[in-house]
Amino acid sequence: MGKTRLLVLIGCLFGGLGVAIGAMGAHGLKDFLISKGIEEPLLSKRLADCDTAVRYQMLHGLAILVVGFSRMAEQNRLLRLAAWVWFLGVVLFSGGIYSIVFFQQLGHWAIVPSGGSLMILGWILAGLANVLHSPRYPDHDSR
Repeated sequence: MGKTRLLVLIGCLFGGLGVAIGAMGAHGLKDFLISKGIEEPLLSKRLADCDTAVRYQMLHGLAILVVGFSRMAEQNRLLRLAAWVWFLGVVLFSGGIYSIVFFQQLGHWAIVPSGGSLMILGWILAGLANVLHSPRYPDHDSR
């Protein structure tokens, strides 16, 4: 598999799973949580947390997909690193929240904030990849 094809696959998987989990959140999560004994105000918080996890997963899945389709990423290791950092950030952030929402468990308290920090780091790396390694294109406006 090429340098970026796996990123395209991951972006697509994150997107599909985000839609599936979002649909569950919209149509069955409330009843599921009630059946587990979760009551207000924790019920509303869990529903909102799931929505946040899905939103961040979808946005970063799309970002990973864009990197995977990008010509720039083929030659830019820093940009590919940004995508992998986003991947790990989603796994820790959204995965940690899903663990809390669906299983009322969190392996370690720092999982979710660590994932969020990795997402931020990924954006910084993507910006640096552009500044430090962007190809120079001729100015099409000057003729």
